[in-house]
Amino acid sequence: MASPNFKYYQPNKLDIKDKYGDCVVRALTKVTGKEWLEIFEELLPYARKLQCMPSGKPCYERYLAEHNFVYHGISNKKGTKRPTVAGFAKTHKEGIYFLNVANHCVAVAGGNYYDTWDSGDCCLYGYWEKKPLKISGIDWETDGDLEALETLPKEVVLPIELSKGDYEEIDEYLAKTYGFFHNGYVIEQ
Repeated sequence: MASPNFKYYQPNKLDIKDKYGDCVVRALTKVTGKEWLEIFEELLPYARKLQCMPSGKPCYERYLAEHNFVYHGISNKKGTKRPTVAGFAKTHKEGIYFLNVANHCVAVAGGNYYDTWDSGDCCLYGYWEKKPLKISGIDWETDGDLEALETLPKEVVLPIELSKGDYEEIDEYLAKTYGFFHNGYVIEQ
């Protein structure tokens, strides 16, 4: 029986029988919000530079590091069991993660793990965590209301859901959260 935290996920429309072995690209689509072909194309320059396959560990590790993810290794003391994918998902209900398990990669978001099969029993060797984006230098539009301007933040750490850096979503979040529009800001990585 599948874990309640398992969600079937197959962004590759041509792999209708889940036989392509594209777990790296599949997991990256989930953690970045990008399309399968877009991720594949973005991995190719890394593969050329590093002379490895696009799904190779050196390739996806460099990609993740350059796309605002931070790595956390899992140490396993003698006599203890490694955490599993399902256990990790249950304890990480917030955030976006790219998990390394034995010969496989899995995406975790919002307490669920996304794969083409229930990989919940796989042991975790390490994971990449998506860091939230921070915006600074916010130029608030207050129509000259200096009192309101004094109460507004100059920088904001965005919710993890906005970590793709989509300007329209960020603009909507700022307007809803703070009640004012802006004339610009800087996204920090």
